[in-house]
Amino acid sequence: RQTFRVPETDPFFSNDRVFYEAMQLGLDAGDSVISCGSGVLYRREALDSIGAFQTWNLVEDLSTSYELHSRGWKSFYYPMALSIGLAPQDIWGVYQQRGQWSFDTMRMFFWDNPLLKRGLAWFPRLTYLIIALSYLCSGFVFPFFFLVPIWSYLTGGNVLYRHELEFALVRSVYFVCMAVAMELLFRGRQPGKQFQMLTGLFPVYAFGTLRALFSPRGRKPQY
Repeated sequence: RQTFRVPETDPFFSNDRVFYEAMQLGLDAGDSVISCGSGVLYRREALDSIGAFQTWNLVEDLSTSYELHSRGWKSFYYPMALSIGLAPQDIWGVYQQRGQWSFDTMRMFFWDNPLLKRGLAWFPRLTYLIIALSYLCSGFVFPFFFLVPIWSYLTGGNVLYRHELEFALVRSVYFVCMAVAMELLFRGRQPGKQFQMLTGLFPVYAFGTLRALFSPRGRKPQY
């Protein structure tokens, strides 16, 4: 597990308790824990089997575990932090860090897609696909929900074709179900704060995704 020195209240959710305290435990059940950062031990035989660390992009930890899982290697999780790292202290540092993560993760998605990756079992295949889809949703789906109310207000248009109360009822049921699910799955781990970060960083993730389309695997991009 990773942990970081962060400003008070961890405003940028750098310690990401949802990922480190829930998701990685779930991946551990499928022997598909994702390598993330420096607190990792690898078997030398495993690294030799893929030609050492993957350095064609800057999410080399993610790319390395991706290659290892595609060769049939398994990974497991030790859920205690044995070291403390550094994290961005201001929003500009967060933009740079998360933008780099999204850019290179989406390069992997576009140019070495999990759906087409040979050797991946179904569980890690879904895992790596979901990581990329989270950036796509954040960058291109979430903004739609922000823009529709503004568009409706400015134009008088309406995206609903049934009564507003019916929509409100159905939406309320969905919201309650999602809130209960988040509470059960991520109890006490601040899933709302993770959603806040995914929502607030949508310009960074959208830009990283578009850049990735023009940065194939064989070409080293400018960072």
